[in-house]
Amino acid sequence: MVPRMMAEDFPQDGPGRTRMDIAIAGPVERAALDDYLRSIEGIQGAGTADIHLADAELTWATVAFHGEVDDAENLKLVRDIRALEPPAGATEVLVGGPGTPAVSLDNSDATMGALPWALTFIGLSTLVLLFLAFRSVLVPIKAVAVAFLSLAASCGIIVWGFQEGGLAGLMDFYVVGTTDVWALGLIITIAFGLVTDYEMFLVSRVNEEYMAAGDNRRAIIVGMRSTGSLITRAGLLMVIVLATMGFTATSLFLITIGVGLTLSVVIDATLVRSIVVPATMQLLGRANWWPSRPRSSSGQPDLPDASRTAPRTDATSAQTRHG
Repeated sequence: MVPRMMAEDFPQDGPGRTRMDIAIAGPVERAALDDYLRSIEGIQGAGTADIHLADAELTWATVAFHGEVDDAENLKLVRDIRALEPPAGATEVLVGGPGTPAVSLDNSDATMGALPWALTFIGLSTLVLLFLAFRSVLVPIKAVAVAFLSLAASCGIIVWGFQEGGLAGLMDFYVVGTTDVWALGLIITIAFGLVTDYEMFLVSRVNEEYMAAGDNRRAIIVGMRSTGSLITRAGLLMVIVLATMGFTATSLFLITIGVGLTLSVVIDATLVRSIVVPATMQLLGRANWWPSRPRSSSGQPDLPDASRTAPRTDATSAQTRHG
């Protein structure tokens, strides 16, 4: 319905058409400029290309496009225009304009270029902080790996629900066939901190019990029993807040963030913290806490048997000599 209304009420070359700006720097002859604009009009998805201002150093032209600024066809149109050979005499050709597919494409490219570095920084920082907290090698690695797997599952549901329209009936939104890269970036970075908090709740209590008793299985049971209700209440509070934002917002961007963060918290506070993390810790056993060692009843770290018995042997020898 909406695409038909857009096509009828706002035709591609009508008075309400949307346009992209093309700035051509350098002294370009009119014949070469006309050939260049005809080449643009020949690209699939391009409308009429017109000249609005031209002088000896700069030419301002526009080309019409139809549809949403983040449509795959319009993003391809920007790439195709930028890939064209500049007209003779041009020193530079720029394609842009506020609210155009060029801006959407550049923002997405910039976000995708920076996101891997941001995730790397977050992951490494988390590894270092968890190592300092637990003096363990495997616990930080497991925490970061499980967090990213949990977020990957959440992002998959988001793409299915919003990009492919799986949640359109429930959430009552118009499916545009794309997912905002900025929304995914925000969901991943914010949710990573939220899910790591739950990891700290559980593992801190398990680590405390293991260091006191030295029994990994018992430590996991005590840790889950002690933190289960706390994680459930904290997760429920976050779900209420985030789901309220997702279901009451009128912007698809905010709806995606609210629902995405809600899914991340639900998955992490249920499946991950109640099944994946305890099962992994049970399988790894004492290797979870390497190189740390549990403390003995005297409050000192357990030492190898030879180290503990050597002082008693010396004391026995001294008693024998003085006997």
